[in-house]
Amino acid sequence: MSKSSTHTSQGRREALFARLGRFSVRRRRAMVLVWLAVTLAAAPLAIGVSSALSGAGWDAQGSIAQAVRHDLRANFPTVAAESAIVVVTQPDTFEADQSVVATVVDAIQPEVGGSHIAGLADPRTLPMEAGLVSPEGTTIMIPVSLAFSEDADLPVSAEFLMEKVGEINLPEGAAAAVTGEWPVWADFNASNEKALHKAELLSGLPTLILLFIAFGAAVAAGLPLILAVAGIAAGFAGLN
Repeated sequence: MSKSSTHTSQGRREALFARLGRFSVRRRRAMVLVWLAVTLAAAPLAIGVSSALSGAGWDAQGSIAQAVRHDLRANFPTVAAESAIVVVTQPDTFEADQSVVATVVDAIQPEVGGSHIAGLADPRTLPMEAGLVSPEGTTIMIPVSLAFSEDADLPVSAEFLMEKVGEINLPEGAAAAVTGEWPVWADFNASNEKALHKAELLSGLPTLILLFIAFGAAVAAGLPLILAVAGIAAGFAGLN
């Protein structure tokens, strides 16, 4: 491309933005009202953007890992990759005392077949060769199959299970916790959302102060923030 054609295309782009700038300046009130209307219309959709986004996690399309995951889902739904593991620890061995495991299973069992829990494997009904009881007998695993129609549902189901297990009253010395791929992602999502909200709150005031120092006027300092808020609201609304 010759230098003259490059300058011509740049001149056209500059002319376009110059015309857009003049149009906006000449119709300041109309532009402000339009952006205000767009922001107000987008706000309700932007607030609910988290429900429109998928949960954390990923698949390497066409990989061996994805093929294995598909086989696990099809052939071993109760202990597949999506299963959460409820880990129970107790002072006595599993052979000597199964009451703690019974309490945990009984708390989860009513939710089986619901919108979050598809099934569970009860260590009491399985042989020791299943590997759900540790060699010393004081740590027991309860695989729980999470219900989902899409992968985005899995962190939500995992969070439901974590809350359910957290509500169980266990005897002194015993404990139950949930682990696995999707409980970890549920924790990550919750921590990430909390950290982002905190960062937004802590960064807002310093940013406004710096802009005020840079521009020397409150209105000029507020314009970049107002435009940013409007753009973010419109962008988040578009994700819905």
